Amino acid sequence: MPDRPAAWDREDRATLQRMIRPLRGLLLLATILALQSGAKAERGEPPAAPPVQTEAVLLGASGVELGLLTLPDPVSGLSLAAILLADRDGPWRRSLLYSQRLLENGWALFEPAFDYAGQQAGRVPPAQRLAAAVEAVRRDARVDTDQILVVGVGAGARTALEGWAGGAQVSRLVLLYPGCDATLAATARTASPADPLTDVLLMHGDADAANPPEACAELAAAFPPGVSVRQRVLRGSGYGWDGLDLVPPGGRILQGHPAGDGRRVVAVPDATASQIAADWMLGFAVTKRRGDR
Repeated sequence: MPDRPAAWDREDRATLQRMIRPLRGLLLLATILALQSGAKAERGEPPAAPPVQTEAVLLGASGVELGLLTLPDPVSGLSLAAILLADRDGPWRRSLLYSQRLLENGWALFEPAFDYAGQQAGRVPPAQRLAAAVEAVRRDARVDTDQILVVGVGAGARTALEGWAGGAQVSRLVLLYPGCDATLAATARTASPADPLTDVLLMHGDADAANPPEACAELAAAFPPGVSVRQRVLRGSGYGWDGLDLVPPGGRILQGHPAGDGRRVVAVPDATASQIAADWMLGFAVTKRRGDR
């Protein structure tokens, strides 16, 4: 067999590296959790979380971007489906607590690794990201896709709202500090949702420069009639309360504004606020929907 040109090899390797780079953190996290569970089992301690199985799933027609689908192991019957759209720093850091809460309660969880920096050719267009994630989940026969929960964090919350407004088939929407502004309010006001009775949970702090309380109240009021919106405010909390592994306790860090316009916002991680937010999210997820028997 003739040798391939060296230039082709370089391009091939570069393409492969671009495809797997967003998932390195997720794969490392899955490995660490598995090792921790195994070590606890050897010591006779109960595992931190139920066993799960994780696999990579291609996104969009080009298959350039990927996501991780995690299901209970073994799978018994159809698993409730949740999609978690992370902020700009990736799906394996600040969204970890929300992932754990859903997984330990038996949900199937899909975490896309979208290229927010726009460096990959053939990436899913921003307006189609949520629809691409929903389609990836709906292809799996082990998942109950009748009522899909979407949890968006920061920029991921904006992606979630924009995709839902464009008709992506989801039933429940959790928006964590999405960068409340006139653009998002206009998106909600002109939405054409696939489910006109969508339940929405909007969470933000009252000390968040990227999510002024008055702007978030305007966003909550902008949703079409029939959509149920619950606005929960974390008193004393700022942006990115869940960035617990980014800085030491009491520290601060600059994060990209969820609008992606080059602005920076101060994030103040807070373990208590993170636990409260995770509890609110889970309570919202398991509460019976309107009209369900």
